[in-house]
Amino acid sequence: MIDMGRVRLRCKPHFQMMKQPFLDEEESIQRLSETLSKARFERYIRASNGNRLKAIELYRWNAQLSQSLHPKLHVWEIAFRNKMNSFLCWKFGPNWPFDAKIALRQLTEHDRGSVQKALKRQRKRRVPSAVTTDAIVSDLSAGFWVALLNEDYGVPFSWRYNLVRVFPREPDLQPVTARLICNDLLDLRNRVAHHEPIYHLPLPQRKNELDRLLAAMCPAAFAFADSVCSFDLAWGNKPA
Repeated sequence: MIDMGRVRLRCKPHFQMMKQPFLDEEESIQRLSETLSKARFERYIRASNGNRLKAIELYRWNAQLSQSLHPKLHVWEIAFRNKMNSFLCWKFGPNWPFDAKIALRQLTEHDRGSVQKALKRQRKRRVPSAVTTDAIVSDLSAGFWVALLNEDYGVPFSWRYNLVRVFPREPDLQPVTARLICNDLLDLRNRVAHHEPIYHLPLPQRKNELDRLLAAMCPAAFAFADSVCSFDLAWGNKPA
């Protein structure tokens, strides 16, 4: 394991707590809950034993947690897809998304379809310019890249020996461990992106998993992401 304390940047962000919003105004509370929608707000009300004031505090805390983790999730997603792309370029060549005879045949039908749809979208957007591998890489979802760690690819990609190309700073990282962590991070990433509840998840553990994989890919990327992450402060701001 990497001593991540040695690669942290010295600067840490100042996390400004959100101002207290109109929580003593019953009409405003009613309007907010209606605007958020009953279906969305109902989960927070149940978790607060029917107290709408506490439900708003919980909703606000959830938003703070999502905001605090977003920078690390952002860096993880970009770093991971670029590392995976570098691996595919190493294995199949720099034009792997266009290689239907070899590279794309290694993919499952679903994942191959994802690449073909990305090609179609990019060709439509970039006419008359040529579509590049970089354009396809940025078009593909985080779910696509995480799926490449699934058991379906254990043999064709020889992850037992080649995973070190994705996580060079942790050469002993096992494929099953990387897969489980990335699946958890993908779920967290999607929840944050779609404004879903995350307060009930084991977030300190997820944050540590983020740190581990970022440092395993690139200590500099970890240090940057850590310098703009305010999770510890947000986590300590849990409402009573």
